[in-house]
Amino acid sequence: MDFSKADFRTGGVRENLSVYSALDVKTNKFNKAQLNELSKSVEALASSHDIKVNSGTSEFKNNVFFRDGVSGSYIKIGLSDENLETLKRVFGSEGVYQKDSKSVILNGKAESFVSGWFGDIAYQRGYLAADSNNNGSLNKEEQEKTHSYFGEIAAAINVGQKVLDVKSIGMASYFSKSDYASPLINAPSGFSFTSQTIEAELNRTLSADKNQDKKITQNEIMSNSQSDEYLRNSVAALADTRDLRVSEVTTDKDEIKMLEALQARLKLETLGKAGLNKDDIEALAKFFPSALSQAEIKSDDEKTAQTLSLDEINNNANINYEQTKVMQSLLTELQISFEESLKVDKLV
Repeated sequence: MDFSKADFRTGGVRENLSVYSALDVKTNKFNKAQLNELSKSVEALASSHDIKVNSGTSEFKNNVFFRDGVSGSYIKIGLSDENLETLKRVFGSEGVYQKDSKSVILNGKAESFVSGWFGDIAYQRGYLAADSNNNGSLNKEEQEKTHSYFGEIAAAINVGQKVLDVKSIGMASYFSKSDYASPLINAPSGFSFTSQTIEAELNRTLSADKNQDKKITQNEIMSNSQSDEYLRNSVAALADTRDLRVSEVTTDKDEIKMLEALQARLKLETLGKAGLNKDDIEALAKFFPSALSQAEIKSDDEKTAQTLSLDEINNNANINYEQTKVMQSLLTELQISFEESLKVDKLV
């Protein structure tokens, strides 16, 4: 598809809406004497359960102990020099207790912070559940079963192969690759939604949460160029079901009808066929016949994600699509954008 004339409007979605959030873990603070006592048994405590964070050998030299806020077990995991230094700088010596030259025990807010991100990866994103043989290392199939995928909810307008306008209106996250057709969630160049181990993903996540606010936005984990590529690929993957019959536009009146068809198409994608009136169906039959025929053989429950995604993305979407005012506002804005692109008169 041709995006050379497309106007990408992200509206702060990538900067402000979270794709991942750390679990809320209770802060437990030990005094120095308690930490000294804990240091004698923490290695044994961390070996007394079957939670695997790597394949048996850590790729990082710093051993870090903390309590898992979900299971209550002590976890031993490797952290990079950079991540460990950040924890020391942010939380101080009270939060990062030096057990020996190669090991530390996290305490108080430092433990709560790291444990919260561990819980997000292990339980919310589902790394532990996806590790079917519990060997600590996820193969490609297991990684695709994790709920690590996210993407912008966007509305796009195209005429044939030319995309004129793309607007981000929300963010969907915590879904697996099997939830949607593969082309919709193919990772952009140089980016992966998953890591092979919990340990590797925890290090990547801690590095991404540079302000330690326990939230990660798309811009913190994916570059702008990667985000643009990801969005372009998703739009292009749906092109064959959204192509507009430009050949039907021969008069100014047809141009107006085409805009009405675009509105009807948005209604079809958001409300289903039940939300269409007679005029909508006639407009779709002329300009979007493939979309209309597909709607006739699909139930609402079987709708696949289109360019304007809905509740079917999942409950993490940040838009209430059932509010008529929001829908009408979106339709009006897209209509104006498209009119300006085609330089036709506004609808009366």
